[in-house]
Amino acid sequence: MESAKLGMEVLSTALNVAPIPEPFKSTVTVIPDLALQIIEIVEGVKGNVKDARALVIYVADMTNMAMTPFKTKPPDSLDNSPETNKRIGDFKKVLVKIQEEMEILMHRKLRKRIFSYVRDASKLADMKKRVDAAANQLQLQTAIATGHGVEFLSHEQHPARLKQEASGA
Repeated sequence: MESAKLGMEVLSTALNVAPIPEPFKSTVTVIPDLALQIIEIVEGVKGNVKDARALVIYVADMTNMAMTPFKTKPPDSLDNSPETNKRIGDFKKVLVKIQEEMEILMHRKLRKRIFSYVRDASKLADMKKRVDAAANQLQLQTAIATGHGVEFLSHEQHPARLKQEASGA
């Protein structure tokens, strides 16, 4: 989790110094901070939080992939359309909602967490689906609007994940 945390800190710094035009800058620069807050919520909890930690790493990966165009492309090549701005806002809303849900899940007493493990696993899986859907929509909109291809529309196609699965890890 430390690498996910460090990755979000680096991404936040990169986005803050990148010449991103408004209306994107104010929204885009907040997104890594939201992911970092989610990481810190889970990091502070003791006990069996394996699924939550996996979700946090997933959120960090998807946030990094979704925000990459904003830190690497020249400002004039970014799409300033309302649709792209809406997708950025949607991604942010998903992270805000997940942050709120994670605070509720992680701050319950250990005994309550144990008894609701199956339900919590389902909630965490739902959170992962929402992050994936919002990130994919943002990546797709960015690719269509800028004429650049999307390298990885899904985390399942991410090269690190493919390499990890191929090695049997």
